[in-house]
Amino acid sequence: MCAHLTILVVDDDAAIRAMLRRILEPAGYQILEAADGLAALEQIEAERPDLILLDMIMPRLDGWGVLRALQQSPPLATIPVVLVSGHILAEDSQVRAWGAVAQLPKPFRPTALRALVAELLTPGEQPVYSTQSTGRD
Repeated sequence: MCAHLTILVVDDDAAIRAMLRRILEPAGYQILEAADGLAALEQIEAERPDLILLDMIMPRLDGWGVLRALQQSPPLATIPVVLVSGHILAEDSQVRAWGAVAQLPKPFRPTALRALVAELLTPGEQPVYSTQSTGRD
């Protein structure tokens, strides 16, 4: 069980946040939520999540701003970030240059999300991982 591992879901769409919660909570992860980048940075400082699932297009502060803020803080820069967006498709090297470890384009399969999260939260090396899978299980 993963009860001690915390995932911060950052997305301005409440339905997406709820869907990600429904996919990941049954696997034992604690889920935190933020509706924009500013709220995300507050949550990150307060809770230090083990993983961040980050949408890129949001009000107040977008995903790019969150990535920049994380990279400017060495303790926070170690938190793995997965870009979860319908607008980002990049090479793995570009994803890494942005400060993320993976991307998961919307729409995605719940099984792809669970597998990616499990891989990233398993102790050891964290490869850059991307998936092009779409649809639903």
